[in-house]
Amino acid sequence: MKKIILLFTLIISTGILFNACKNSNSVSPNTSSGTSVYFPSGDGSNYVYAVQATDSTGGTITGTRSATYSGTSVIGGITFQKEIDTLAFGTGVNVATSYFKVSSSEVDYFLDTTGLSTSIPDSLIKYLSFSPTLKAFSFPFQSGQTWDVFDMGLKIGPLSIPVINVTANYIGTQPITLNLTSGQSNQTAAVVNFVLNLTIPDLSNPLATPTKKSYSAVAWLVQNIGIVKWQGSGAVFSAFSGNGVSLGDTTTTVTQTLLSYNLK
Repeated sequence: MKKIILLFTLIISTGILFNACKNSNSVSPNTSSGTSVYFPSGDGSNYVYAVQATDSTGGTITGTRSATYSGTSVIGGITFQKEIDTLAFGTGVNVATSYFKVSSSEVDYFLDTTGLSTSIPDSLIKYLSFSPTLKAFSFPFQSGQTWDVFDMGLKIGPLSIPVINVTANYIGTQPITLNLTSGQSNQTAAVVNFVLNLTIPDLSNPLATPTKKSYSAVAWLVQNIGIVKWQGSGAVFSAFSGNGVSLGDTTTTVTQTLLSYNLK
């Protein structure tokens, strides 16, 4: 049961950390009215990343990730943009669809619970409580800014047990060199740190002290491009991508760096 909870919560949380990452090929202005310059979201935009995972022994696996914004879908009366991700990592290829919406103040991702029953037993689903969306970014970025990304918990009788809490904080700006396929580009990036705190309760003894784990990831965003780099815990990455990296090796780190982008 503990393993089921761990896998499920990591899958949920990683959606925000990976699906929020966007890449591009030439710096062009963000023409989408009312959206943030840090997250261009024109339909048809495409991004390609180089992906590398390094485990605790120093071994590495490399691959690529392509993300394309393709149309919209209405979910619960709200219009979301669709993102198609293709991850070629190691020996496998995984294609996934996610849904997001961008405004001048934030980027939110829809949390799809359609397949929840296949991951969590019915006996546990009824106790889960969580928001239907994930708040990836909060704009404008300001010094010392923090925000809640996602919370999920269990409520069993009078007990409320936190399971996962994801927070983000704006660190500041840093110079960054983009090694694009079209050549190098020197930019200034806004840096956001994500922290995932995971609490694994002992459901056979709710009063027992739960096991706690913490994972982190950092995103670098450039104005009029989007996220140009992401680096973080492999435990988070593997649960989302299904690329075979061991969930048991929490020392694995994964880096995504922008190769090319094409904004529409």
